[in-house]
Amino acid sequence: MPTAAARGGDLSAYGINIYDPQTGAPADRTQFGNNAIPQGRLSPQALALLKLIPMPNLPGTENGTRDNFVASGSELFNNDTFDVRVDGRINDRLNAFGRYSFADFRRTGPTAFGQGGGPELVSLGGTSKVRNQSLALGLDRSFGSNMTADFRLGYFKYKVAVLPFDYGTSPAKDAGIQGLNLDNTFTSGLFGGFVEGSRGFNFGSGLGVNRCNCPLDQVEKQLQLVGNVTRLFQNNHTVKVGMDVRRAWNLRVPSDRHRSGELSFNVDNTRGPSGGGLGLATFLLGNVTHIGRYISPFTDAGERQWRHFYYAQDTWRASPKLTLNYGLRLDVINPQTVTGASKGGFLLADVNNHQVNIPSPNMLVAGVGGVPLNGGIKNSLNWAPRAGATYQLTERTVLRAGYGRSYDIGVFGSLFGHTVTQNLPVLSSQDLSGANSFAAARRRCVQHHGAARAQPPDVDRSGVCRQSRRESVRRRRTGRERQPADAHGVSGPVSERAEAVLCEVRLEPGHQRVLQLRHEPVRLPADEADEAVREPLVAVLTVHAPARAPARRRPVLLPAQSRIRAGRLGPQAQLLDLDAL
Repeated sequence: MPTAAARGGDLSAYGINIYDPQTGAPADRTQFGNNAIPQGRLSPQALALLKLIPMPNLPGTENGTRDNFVASGSELFNNDTFDVRVDGRINDRLNAFGRYSFADFRRTGPTAFGQGGGPELVSLGGTSKVRNQSLALGLDRSFGSNMTADFRLGYFKYKVAVLPFDYGTSPAKDAGIQGLNLDNTFTSGLFGGFVEGSRGFNFGSGLGVNRCNCPLDQVEKQLQLVGNVTRLFQNNHTVKVGMDVRRAWNLRVPSDRHRSGELSFNVDNTRGPSGGGLGLATFLLGNVTHIGRYISPFTDAGERQWRHFYYAQDTWRASPKLTLNYGLRLDVINPQTVTGASKGGFLLADVNNHQVNIPSPNMLVAGVGGVPLNGGIKNSLNWAPRAGATYQLTERTVLRAGYGRSYDIGVFGSLFGHTVTQNLPVLSSQDLSGANSFAAARRRCVQHHGAARAQPPDVDRSGVCRQSRRESVRRRRTGRERQPADAHGVSGPVSERAEAVLCEVRLEPGHQRVLQLRHEPVRLPADEADEAVREPLVAVLTVHAPARAPARRRPVLLPAQSRIRAGRLGPQAQLLDLDAL
């Protein structure tokens, strides 16, 4: 834990030299005198956050800077379940039953740092609430001595809510950090903080902090009707036919990346000519070196799906020793639909020789540009034959053989749920890093004329160029040096480079546009050429009316999106604050 002296900027006890990032590149930086950060340079926001984190409670080692804190606690787990069943014999031919099951699970796990969050003390740092309910009704009736029928009606509902320990609060906003606690629900609570390096620590909430995938909101429901008819023919054929019809609903809003943010503070920001650097020093200066989080423009994007199955089979006792079974099943799994326009994205892929090729961009947004809510996916009929045989060799030996074909309805969203609502345009994972290992997170935007500006500019409210996220693969153009001169005074030898990223355009309500990406060269002065590989760039985005979109390009349809604005954490660090993507 940070010592009392460290919270005041004095890091001399840590035995690691720290350098002032404002004095240039690491090779030229000036060391902070006595490894103490001046009071005027300490970030008020960082100091406010430290008030949520307890002081050391052990003497510790290495001048009290290591192994100086211990925490204990217990985790509360409540489990309430019950089942109710009623069986009734209505008459000699008709039987009925009804069943209701209920299960409620609640877990509350403490964090090591109290209101400062931090590691879980048992299994979870936060709260988890799960409620399962199921209902089943059934009838079976006999018709004469050789036919029976049975029917089942079933319903279940699964609801889970995983919440951070401080759900509904706004500690980041209260500390003066804007753009993180954007509401009092999904982006509430303390962000996940990662102070890296020697004597580093994690605070707040997140999967990487206290195993809290939170907030997580999921509701899954299914209604099912099953019917079977069995008939005996000639005492040696038993024929069965049946159907199974299901209607499924699903809503899942995950937070694998904490929606109030996951902020990192690395050692490189305060590293100097001979190394050194402390993540704690970077934190005290308020310099965020990376931010990641999940962003959604809405949290009610769910899926709906019809599934129906039919079968017919015959069991033939061909002889006292040989029994044959054969049948045919039809599985019809309808394409899933989403709950409204712009609440699902369908990524189109080509499959050749069992290889999946996904061109980029190649996505259809449900309910936009004539795309139906099911993405226009075509249905198919899945026929599943099956056959079996049993032969009795002796009184103690039986041979069995069989063949069958089946179709899986999918695992964790492969055919229903998640795939269309857990990607763009519903869900986006924002990742912003410093332009290099020694800078705070910042943005570079390219205007129509191609000139680059190093610091985050005022947002172009016409929506010409905005960065939402960048691809992981960068490309650098080689070989050419020029002498450009433009209206912004960029001249001298330059290096050309380009990187494809996703951009968005702010559209007027009700208007539709086709957005497409292209690589655009960016000119830099020669003294920035050595940073060409590390600096992030935004590709120029062109906007076309759908009728004029070039046929040779594959467009991606995106809905109108919220604007991006620049924000700050502390006097030095630059962050990007995205209301929604």
